[in-house]
Amino acid sequence: MRVQSPSHSDEGVGGHAPGQASAVGEHLRSSGNVAQGTTRSGAGVSCLATVVVRAQGDEAALLDTLKGLERQTTREFEVLIWGEATGCEESSRRPVHGAELDLRFITMSSDVLVASRNCAVLDARGSYVFDLDAGDVLEPTAIEKCMWAFETRPRAGAVVLDGFSGLDQGGGGGLADERIGRSGPPVGAIVRGATVYRRAAWHQVGSFREAAPADVVDADCCLRMAKRRWTVVPIHEELVHCVTARPISLEGSVWLREHYPSYFARFSRARFQGEPSAQAHTTNRPWEWAIDRVVEKAEAEGLVKLRQWRRHPLTSALRFLPERFKGQWWTRMGLPRRPDAWKEVPPLLDMPRSSCIKHAPHVVSTKGFTRVLFIHPWLITGGAETVILSILKYIDRNRFETHLVITEPGHGDCPWMNHPRYPEFAAQTDRIYNLPAFIDDDYRLRFIVDLIESRRIDVLVVSLSAFGYHALPQIRARFPDVAIVDLLHAEAPYAPLDHITLASKYRDFIDRRVVVSESLASLQVSKYEETPDRIAVIPNGVDVEHLFNPTLYGPGAFRREIGIGDGVSIVLFFGRIAAEKQPMHIVEVADRMRDRPDIVFALMGEGAERPAVEAEVERRGLRNVVMCPSRDDVAVALADARIVFFPSKREGLPMAGIEAMSMGVPIVASDVPGWADLITDGIEGLLVDDRDIDAYAAAIARFIDDDALHATASRACRMRAVDQYDVRSTVRLWETVLVEAARRNRS
Repeated sequence: MRVQSPSHSDEGVGGHAPGQASAVGEHLRSSGNVAQGTTRSGAGVSCLATVVVRAQGDEAALLDTLKGLERQTTREFEVLIWGEATGCEESSRRPVHGAELDLRFITMSSDVLVASRNCAVLDARGSYVFDLDAGDVLEPTAIEKCMWAFETRPRAGAVVLDGFSGLDQGGGGGLADERIGRSGPPVGAIVRGATVYRRAAWHQVGSFREAAPADVVDADCCLRMAKRRWTVVPIHEELVHCVTARPISLEGSVWLREHYPSYFARFSRARFQGEPSAQAHTTNRPWEWAIDRVVEKAEAEGLVKLRQWRRHPLTSALRFLPERFKGQWWTRMGLPRRPDAWKEVPPLLDMPRSSCIKHAPHVVSTKGFTRVLFIHPWLITGGAETVILSILKYIDRNRFETHLVITEPGHGDCPWMNHPRYPEFAAQTDRIYNLPAFIDDDYRLRFIVDLIESRRIDVLVVSLSAFGYHALPQIRARFPDVAIVDLLHAEAPYAPLDHITLASKYRDFIDRRVVVSESLASLQVSKYEETPDRIAVIPNGVDVEHLFNPTLYGPGAFRREIGIGDGVSIVLFFGRIAAEKQPMHIVEVADRMRDRPDIVFALMGEGAERPAVEAEVERRGLRNVVMCPSRDDVAVALADARIVFFPSKREGLPMAGIEAMSMGVPIVASDVPGWADLITDGIEGLLVDDRDIDAYAAAIARFIDDDALHATASRACRMRAVDQYDVRSTVRLWETVLVEAARRNRS
């Protein structure tokens, strides 16, 4: 091993003579990253993270990595480039400090990659180490998110970015399901380039093990950290695009099992060979089962914060009791209950290092530039998410900068980043912050406050987020000049508390209320005593020209996919199969019309009620109902639909209805606010009393049997959609509201 000090080198690294130009060196000079003739010693230099990059002779790959680092949203890091080729000519032979990146270079020559990595990490000055290869590209928010994950978790030894970056987590002889810790990442996801280390934990376990197979070095390091009671934290997001990431080989899997037999003891040999995972737990002892049940209960009750247990053991124990044992006497005595998302006020805690994360300085923008922060609970297949996506996609980026914060975790075992719609949002903005993915609940408000301050946010938009509403008093007190706007979608009068009711509690902190329909505007005035001048009606919109345009789609594709003949009319429902959509009404109507072989009901989508609907369809033996998975190209299905059917219990201004109207498909829907705002009964569709199943069947039969009525309604649907629900027009209205709100608060 030879480690050459950059300040004493007599040759250009990687074969570049002192005066020879290179693509990387030219890029660094042109971007201001290299200040010629500037040197500094390591003494007194402080940074929170070090990005260690292994140069492998490919200047284009190294250039891609550096460009990704220049785009980072924080500047609290240095870059240490090592290897045989950096291509930075004269300046690469000594420490330099540029305006954008803090760069250092060292030359190593070794046939042992692991030994070289150890030397590079030892030379790092930061508390946290990103160990990359040239060509690995970090997303702009990657370093910032990892810093927050470390800074708010003092016992976090490593952070694993186990998103959907193409890693084959099914490899490694079944290691993908074997997790480090109960909530940690799967062993198979821990690969080089996607793991970030706390240097103190790395030192404590004795660095990378040189004797380990190359593909399990990082997994081995994390397992040794776990044995020392360090936690390994996963961030389920594609924050790094690795060029060298590979699944763990069978040989590596065998090596890990030999060195950590107790860790893998509970997995049988059948499980190792890839048989059903249920066999992995057949050897559990009774007390292991009991411990698992207690842990599952604690997680379900939201009692997984060790800090809370240590500080308030009695309170935590009382909250642990099942709610069914807590009657009115429990409340009268003031005994603690589990947190209620509708009532819980988020704490504003200081970080252990007093929010020391520094951010990239903002360039002073031209007059009229507006920065907007959206706070939304999650990303699912729903109309509210489509509204946010439309704003991000069509807003004027020369006048607006957008940020999106997600405050709630994904549903079930699938984090929201793995949702099919996530790439759509990521394509519109690289400033998406899913707080549960990288930060503990207690620091969510701290992060939002830090984000508003560091990004100089002008307008805060709250949409459906209970956390966002509860945080408004503290945000308003801290940032009186930030305009606050909320977006109201629909009322749920049958629920004990809905988002509109919650929002009304905080209306004194809100500058402008945006509603999606006239009925919601009237409701705000009549029921919630809002003043009309503070309300703006902005309908939902879709792309009626390039996406939902019937002239762009030929019929037959969807019909062939689901196996429906040409002579059969398709009655389509699409969207979330949830209780408020009343999918069982569709089953009832299909049962009433089962003697019509010329009609088939197609339910397209996912949701909590889908298993129950499928079971009911099977129980009744309905052959005229087809269950279809959700799909992104809804317009293809609409091109084959005769009508759409939505027996909803409530709606805001339904995006599904606007999409159907844009494609010229008539609607049969419940006569409730939202649908009544969207269509005129007898013109674009038919409105039916929510409880009248026979009336639904009769309305559907009218559109199936009367071609003239259907043609007239189809033309009316397309005309109204183009006139009132073009997304470009609705987003222009949003721009006006955002600019006016920001201007009013600045004055």
